[in-house]
Amino acid sequence: MRAKKRALRKQVFKCAGVMTAMCGWFLLSGLWGTGQPQDSRTIFTSQAAEELHCPPAQVIAAIGAAPALSADGGTDDRISAEAAAVSAPRPADWILTAAPEGYFDDALFIGDSRTQGLELYGDIDEATYFAAQGLMVNTALVKAVAEVDGQQMSIPEALGRRSFGKVYIMLGVNELGWKSQDRFIQYYSELVETIREKQPGAVIYAQSLLPFSREKSESDEVYNNTRIALYNECIQQAIEGRGVIWLDVGAALRDENGCMPENSTFDGVHLKPEYCKKWEAFLRGNVAAAR
Repeated sequence: MRAKKRALRKQVFKCAGVMTAMCGWFLLSGLWGTGQPQDSRTIFTSQAAEELHCPPAQVIAAIGAAPALSADGGTDDRISAEAAAVSAPRPADWILTAAPEGYFDDALFIGDSRTQGLELYGDIDEATYFAAQGLMVNTALVKAVAEVDGQQMSIPEALGRRSFGKVYIMLGVNELGWKSQDRFIQYYSELVETIREKQPGAVIYAQSLLPFSREKSESDEVYNNTRIALYNECIQQAIEGRGVIWLDVGAALRDENGCMPENSTFDGVHLKPEYCKKWEAFLRGNVAAAR
C-alpha cells in the first residue's frame, strides 16, 4: 500500500515538474511543503531562503499551528542538556560496502524537504520516510510528521510503534540561521539518543548536509556553503562517541568548487531527479557492514 501511494505521488510530482517549467518554482515549493513558515523573529534570517521553505496558506491552515520556538530554536526547557548514555557499536567496527538486496526494506529516512525529494525522485521506495518541509532537529522531536497505521504522530512516538534496522538522518539546513551552534549540537545529539533508545538494534547514519549551488551560496549571507561546512562539523561533534556512521553524501555530488553543479537543482537548494538518483546510488554503495 505504501509503495502504491508513493508511486502515485511520484506521478503527481512528474506532472508538477512540467508545470514548474511554465509557472516557476513557487508551485513545486508549495507542493513539497508540509511544514510551517517560520516567524522572521525566530529561525529564518534570509527572506529569499524563507520563501523557499514557506508553504501556501491553504497548507498552513490544514496542518495547524506548530509548537512555539524560542529565538535560538529552543522550546522552553523541554529537552535536557545531557542525553543518557546508551551503548552502541563503534563506527570503527564497521566498513562501508555495497548494499545487499533488501537492505533498505527496514530503513527509515528522517529529514526535511531535501529528503522529500529523495523519496519522490530516488528509487528507494521500499524504505520509510519521516520527512517534512522545514523540519529541524528540535521540531523532529515533537512535530507530527510520521504516519503509522494511518495516524499522524511525532517521530519519537512512531519509533515506539515500528521497528527499523537502519535510520538515516539529514537535518541542519533549516537551522543555518540559528544563533547557537551549541544548541544545534544539543538537539542533534538528543535526536540520536532518542532513536537509540527506541531502536537499540538499528544502525544510525548521519548524512552530511548537501552544499548549495554556487549562485545560491554567493547570494545569501546565511544559506551558503561556508555555513554548510560549519554545520557539518557540528553534526560530527554531535555524533562523536554515539556509534553513528558518518556519510559524506556531498562528496558524491559536489563539483570541484565544493558546490552543487550548475543545473543540478531547481532553486540552488533542492535536487533535480537526476541528482536524487546520484544520492540514491551513493547510499546503495555505502552501507555499514561488520569488519
